Amino acid sequence: MLAYFIYPAYILAVSYLAFSLLDSAMRRRLGAFQGLIFGTMYFVLVPMGVLLVTGKLPLPKEFGATSLPDITLENYGVETLSILLFILVLAVLDFSLRVVRKLKKTKAAALPPPQADYSLVLLISFLTYVAADLYYFTQAGLGSGGHWYSSRADVLEQSGSIGVLVAHFIFISRILVLCSLSSMYLDGKVRFASFIALLSLVCVFDLYTTGNRIFTFLSMSLILFIMLMDRKFTTIAVLGLVAVPLGMLMNLFRYIRPFMHSTLSFDSIVLGYQFALDYNVSKGIADFILGITESVNMNVLLEIMRIFPDKVAFYGGETYAKLVFAFIPRSLWPDKPESITVQIARLFVPSETETSFASTMYGEMYANFGYFSFMLITVLVLFITLMTRFAVRDRKLASLAGFVYGITFVRMAFSDTVLSFILTSIFLMLIASLRHLSSIDLSFIARGRGVDRRSQKREDRRS
Repeated sequence: MLAYFIYPAYILAVSYLAFSLLDSAMRRRLGAFQGLIFGTMYFVLVPMGVLLVTGKLPLPKEFGATSLPDITLENYGVETLSILLFILVLAVLDFSLRVVRKLKKTKAAALPPPQADYSLVLLISFLTYVAADLYYFTQAGLGSGGHWYSSRADVLEQSGSIGVLVAHFIFISRILVLCSLSSMYLDGKVRFASFIALLSLVCVFDLYTTGNRIFTFLSMSLILFIMLMDRKFTTIAVLGLVAVPLGMLMNLFRYIRPFMHSTLSFDSIVLGYQFALDYNVSKGIADFILGITESVNMNVLLEIMRIFPDKVAFYGGETYAKLVFAFIPRSLWPDKPESITVQIARLFVPSETETSFASTMYGEMYANFGYFSFMLITVLVLFITLMTRFAVRDRKLASLAGFVYGITFVRMAFSDTVLSFILTSIFLMLIASLRHLSSIDLSFIARGRGVDRRSQKREDRRS
C-alpha cells in the first residue's frame, strides 16, 4: 500500500530537485541552497533509488560488526516515506522562493564578473593546509605504520581544544584552496588543464595523508557544477567517463587505506590493493552506486527513523548545542555534549569509542526533534543559506564556499560544519588584513590590476 505513495513521491522529489539544480546552473546561480540540494540527491536520493529498484539496501561488508541491519523496502516503507516527505519540504521551500522572486520581479544573484585577486587566498590557504595536515600526519605516526583513522583520532583526543582547532583549519584551508582556485579559473586566471592538474595533486595528497575521500568528492562536485554553468557539455561527458574508473578506485580505496601507511614502501599499497580485491564483493551497477554514495549513511538514517523515540529518547537539540561549547576542554566538562556522529556510533557500536557514523542532516534533525523537524527544516535551511551568504563578503568566494559547505551540511554534523564556516570567515578576515584592507571592505578587490580579457569576453558572451 505504501508503494503507491513512495514511488510517486520519489519521482516528484528527484524530478523537481534535478530541474532546480540544472536551472540554477544555466542561470549561473551557485550557493548553499544548491549545495544542500546536490548533497541531498547524492547521499540520500541516489541510494534510496537503489532501494526502490532492488527492494533492498545491504549493509556494506566492512560494517558487519555493527548492529546496523540490512534494509528492505518491505520492512522500512514508513521510514522511507518519511524521509521523502522531509526532502519534499526542501523542494517546496525552493519553489516558494522562486515564486516570491517572480512576484517581486527580482532575480537571484548570479556569480559576479571578474573583479578580485584570489592568489593570496590560495597561497595562504594552501600553506596552512599543508602545514596543519603534515602536523597531524607526523603526530599520528602515519609515516611509520599508524592507522589512518584511529591514530588521527588518538592525536585529536590527546591534543584537546588545540587539536580540534587544528583539525578544523585542515578542513577549512583545503576548502578555501578548492574555492579560490575555482575562482581563479572562472576569472580566466588559470587554464582548465592547470586547474584540473593542481586540484588532482591536492586530492592525491589529501587521500594519502588523511585517508578520507570527502575532499575529492567535493572537488568533483564543484567542477561538475562549474562545467554546467559554463555549458561545457563535452567536457562534462569526458569527466563522466573519467568518473567511472575513479569511482571504482574510490570504492577500492576504502579497503586500501588501512594498509597504505603500514610502511613507507610501495608494498603497503600493493598489499592493500590485494586485500581490496579479495574483500570487495561488488558484482554490479547497484553495488558500484552504493559504494560511491557511501550508502551506509542511508542505513544509519533509516535505522534512526526506526528506533527514535521508541528505543532511544530524542536528543532535544543537544547535538546542535555542541556548537556553543566546542572549545571547552572535556577535562573540565566530562559530560560535554558529543556531536551526532559520535552519539549515533555509540548506539550501533557500543564497544567502540573512536568510531563515528554520518547520519546526514535529516538524521540529525529527526534524532533531535522527531517529526517536529518538518517545521524546523525551513528555518535550518534559511539559516545555512543566509550564513554562507553574509559571513563571507566576497560574492564569488561566498557562492563557491556556500555550495561546498551546503553539501557538507548534508553529510556531516551540523555543529562541526557551522564552526568550520565561522572559522572560514575569520580566516578570510585575517587574510584581508594582510592586504591592508579596512575592517569593512573584505571584498579582496585587486587594486591596480585589470580584469583578465579572456574571462571578460566570456562574461560578455553570456550576457
